[in-house]
Amino acid sequence: MDVDTGSAAPGQAGAAAANAAVRRELPQWLLGVVGLGLSLLGVLAVVIAFAIASPASATEQTWLIARVLAGVANVMTVVGALSGLVAIVLGMGRRWGVAALIVGILGNPWLQVTVLSALS
Repeated sequence: MDVDTGSAAPGQAGAAAANAAVRRELPQWLLGVVGLGLSLLGVLAVVIAFAIASPASATEQTWLIARVLAGVANVMTVVGALSGLVAIVLGMGRRWGVAALIVGILGNPWLQVTVLSALS
């Protein structure tokens, strides 16, 4: 690109058009929505884990499945909350990011156990 005139050199015009065609712009709200989706899936995994492990007839295998689901939920809520925080800071879906941060923090199973243990 010529700095003085602001026009593209003849060889660069085709390359710039090709790059623009290949690279698409993502919606601004996408990061916040992804964070909220991950946080909600983490909360769903916690609910399923509690439903599996809470009956009195729970076996060793159901406890193992619930434990794995709780670990998956822990990772998903943390990643969802962090992506929500990044969305808030970068302005890429701030409202969705706030919702992802709140759901991710309140739905985190490790944080729930820690807070409830401290309160009892």
